[in-house]
Amino acid sequence: MATLNVESISTTDIINVANTLTITKPTGLEVGDLMVAYLGLWSGGSASWNTLSGWTEIADVEGTEGAGEDPCIAVQVKIADSGDVAASNFTFTHGLGTLASGGCILRVSNPDAVNIPGDFETSYSAVNTSSISFSVSLDPGTDDCLVIYGIACMKTSSAITLGAITTTPSQTITNAYNDSFSNVDYQAMRVGYNIQTAQTAVTAYASTASDVSVNHVGVVVAIRPNHPSSGTVSLLDTTTDFYAPTASADTNGSATLLETDTTIQEPTGKGNSPTQWTNEADTDTTWTNEASL
Repeated sequence: MATLNVESISTTDIINVANTLTITKPTGLEVGDLMVAYLGLWSGGSASWNTLSGWTEIADVEGTEGAGEDPCIAVQVKIADSGDVAASNFTFTHGLGTLASGGCILRVSNPDAVNIPGDFETSYSAVNTSSISFSVSLDPGTDDCLVIYGIACMKTSSAITLGAITTTPSQTITNAYNDSFSNVDYQAMRVGYNIQTAQTAVTAYASTASDVSVNHVGVVVAIRPNHPSSGTVSLLDTTTDFYAPTASADTNGSATLLETDTTIQEPTGKGNSPTQWTNEADTDTTWTNEASL
């Protein structure tokens, strides 16, 4: 059965660079792996990511402050092909000039049961409050889901760092990415994930910060496998002769000897008995004594 596993994570620090963000290929990437990219972008106005060729965008959310403190998170996904395996990195673009950006790519194995985008459930929001908390209504609908949480925030006056992500109901969250940066303003981003062994509806997730009076955005994505890794498979039908031998065999698999033939392998030519020999005498020879002349 297919279970979604995070095999490796490739990250890049939040940096100040023009128009692009390059993330190294995740370690061990194989054809058929699912790649999930969480991309953070911080701007003084409208901000969004371009969708990389061959990838599918499943979420893109921007902060609501609109006063030079707008963080943005986009989530893009792709099933790896031979070209991706041969590549050394992936470069995402936003085309908005020199802005702070950062993020990560999660390499997920066993995605054969995942349809893009049909098996992705997303919830995202942007708030400007004194606490970093997001109310959501996200029900994966099946067991063995991979749920990924991302939070980005931005503030103009002081450096910020994000604490561990927590959820309601409480689940164990594995950290995938955590970075902070100062580029005129101050930026921070955190990504974590959980593999649910039993279906659990998420109603909220949150983080703490060194300075919580910030504008922040959050994106949570649940990836559903089509086939759960546990459960009971029902036997629909049986038949005793579906694979029964043919010709001289009956339906319970016992072969019947139809006939024997003792001569089928008998020697040819001389038959079964030795050839009789005829004893013939040599012809008598008379010697003549002839005197010499």
